[in-house]
Amino acid sequence: EPRGDEGWAGPESWIKTPAAAIAVSAMHCGVEALLSGTTAIMDHLLCRDIKDVEAAAFAYKALGIRAYIAPMLGDDLEPYVNYVPLARDAKGRNEAICGPAGPAPGCADCGGLCTNGAFRTEKGERDPAKTEANLALWREAAEKFHDPANGINIVVGPVTAYSASTELLRGAAEIRKEFGLCGHIHLLETRAQALMARQFLPSGSAVKHLRDTGFLQVPGTTCGHCVWLDDEEVAIMAECEATAVHNPFSNLRLGSGVAPLFSYAQRGMNVCLGADGACSSDGQDMLEVAKLANILPCVATPEYRDWPTAHYTAMRLGAANGYKGILLEGKPGQLGKGGVIEEGALADVSLWDLTSLSMLPRTDPLSLLIQGSRTQAPGAGSALDSAWVNGTRVVKNGSPVNVDVIALREVLRHAQGEYRDPAITDPSTHDKTARAEKEYRAAMDLDPAGAVGDRPHYEWPEHCTLYEASQR
Repeated sequence: EPRGDEGWAGPESWIKTPAAAIAVSAMHCGVEALLSGTTAIMDHLLCRDIKDVEAAAFAYKALGIRAYIAPMLGDDLEPYVNYVPLARDAKGRNEAICGPAGPAPGCADCGGLCTNGAFRTEKGERDPAKTEANLALWREAAEKFHDPANGINIVVGPVTAYSASTELLRGAAEIRKEFGLCGHIHLLETRAQALMARQFLPSGSAVKHLRDTGFLQVPGTTCGHCVWLDDEEVAIMAECEATAVHNPFSNLRLGSGVAPLFSYAQRGMNVCLGADGACSSDGQDMLEVAKLANILPCVATPEYRDWPTAHYTAMRLGAANGYKGILLEGKPGQLGKGGVIEEGALADVSLWDLTSLSMLPRTDPLSLLIQGSRTQAPGAGSALDSAWVNGTRVVKNGSPVNVDVIALREVLRHAQGEYRDPAITDPSTHDKTARAEKEYRAAMDLDPAGAVGDRPHYEWPEHCTLYEASQR
């Protein structure tokens, strides 16, 4: 649901977009995930208040999917300012325009994010009032909507280690312990985030920071992306039994990099699959995710014996590891064991039609499902025939049991009157975004002509991208 300056209500969209739009959005994404065989979903939900959480919970409960709703909150004093790393030569850039004394009232605008137009030289401050309000919102959500037995789970979801203060992370860990909640957070998705960890955090490591604040080691911690971890950070993740959520589509689409799954598995880190948000991967089809996750590692090593099989991708990464990450692996005190087909396990099951065109001819069904394609012609048959969540049927004959998809299409069609021109998201059309882009390009060495003075060097893992990653 668009809530930025170009949303349904223009600059006031963040305020005026009704909570019902969040319900429609959750329903849309949930249906797409469900129809690709997904039985449990983690929604790192951008939300404003408890009404948004209630709307998402209503939609997922109506759909019948096992939902983990993580209100995504941060406590920056100035929103989004800590989403961008500092230019390594920020001081030199400021002095080149404003003189040796640096930025001062009345000096020229450097094009940066500071109030006077200077480039930032330190992390933005937190807002203590936001810290308390966010902790209160997570607590209220847990008290009102956490209902695992009926498929709705509240998760504590700080946005990142950079836009969630130490105080917020520590408070989040305490709430999780009090209510027995899972936790979810973005972690080292991009090289920029790896740089911010060095610049913003006392330890210079996002993984260490999450451990030091007590958040990482609380059972049921899942971390989105985990592309730019070094060997020590992988070892800490494994020691804390935290789960990395691999989002291959968005990581490629946004140029974030490729997570080394085989290396992570060798070091004992639990890894599962995710689609990321629809705004950064354009869909919630987990079969597409599984296909890319299956074939992408094949270019990481010439040792073909290490390449993942379709069986491993589907049954381990796509099923068992995901349920392990959300504390459904059958340990004492847990609701049950999911992601496996065995007696006594949770009845979260998808049933596939082996006579559909995409599942023929009769070779290996899992390879056809994961590595093949789904023909959409009416006579081709739906590969997904049925699905059950906690023993209740939620898909029958390829369609959701609890949702009228045709009616949902009509709601979505009328929700926005016109098609959107991608040009409206051009960063140059918005002053703060343009300034953020200028600082980002300086930080990531994309503006070499404007570089001024000395810049600290940083070594990064060289297996994540096709270009040289380290900054020298």
